[in-house]
Amino acid sequence: MKPYSSLILVILSLSVFTACFNKSKDEQDSIITPRIEDKSAPFIDLGKPYVVNINDPTIKNFWPELTTQYNTGDSFELNASFRDDRKLERFWFEIKPVLQFSVDNSAWEYYDLTFLSGTIRGFNKKYKIPQSADGGFYSVTIGCRDSAGNEATPVQTYFRMLNTYDGILPLIRMTTLDTNNYNNNFFSIGGTVNIDGTISDNISVKYLDVVIRNKNSQNHIATLLTQDQIYTPSAPITSSWTIPAGTPLGWYQAVVRTADRYNNLDSLVVEFRVQP
Repeated sequence: MKPYSSLILVILSLSVFTACFNKSKDEQDSIITPRIEDKSAPFIDLGKPYVVNINDPTIKNFWPELTTQYNTGDSFELNASFRDDRKLERFWFEIKPVLQFSVDNSAWEYYDLTFLSGTIRGFNKKYKIPQSADGGFYSVTIGCRDSAGNEATPVQTYFRMLNTYDGILPLIRMTTLDTNNYNNNFFSIGGTVNIDGTISDNISVKYLDVVIRNKNSQNHIATLLTQDQIYTPSAPITSSWTIPAGTPLGWYQAVVRTADRYNNLDSLVVEFRVQP
């Protein structure tokens, strides 16, 4: 090889080395560790709203009371941090209503996407809740992706909201079954379970339903009554369930659920036993 050829090769090698050295850390990472080799997903840590695991059997009957509560017109606050071993790219979150029984509602839905960089990033921002939004329960789902396209396991939590136009929950009164002594609520196969009473609200009741579910499994057994767009200050609860042959013996629950004009929700659960 001629001397000037060796010199050219040395100059080219130095130029490539200098170009790599002058690149940003992220670009160097891409050279050292190709995108296809990054298989580690990022992580999400959520500070606000408070995370409630509704699948935890120890709190399954109490999670509505444990969630963060807002009023319409308040500022919803999202506080989170994101981590990745190489490079973050983006995160997003979505707010959707849950337990919006009525077809006539003004639920708040929101989606936001934010681009990230680096390996660790914190995020804190407040979002104005519309004054006209319905009350009720809402879910928040947060997702995150790194620069290689790996997605974090989504984080989900819930919050409650009251509409300040009507901050009073609807009221449920049950005359039958017996709400004070469940030992009076024993029925045989083929017998009839009556669920009667009234619902009322300071402005107007919008929705009512009555369902039967298994106490232990929480499986839905039957829907006895569904009324929507009622719009009266009070309405009767009149329903019954004839226990079909083959129904497993044990404890069941009659659940009355109602929503007022602004989707403020309430429910009443009464237990009864199916016996031979």
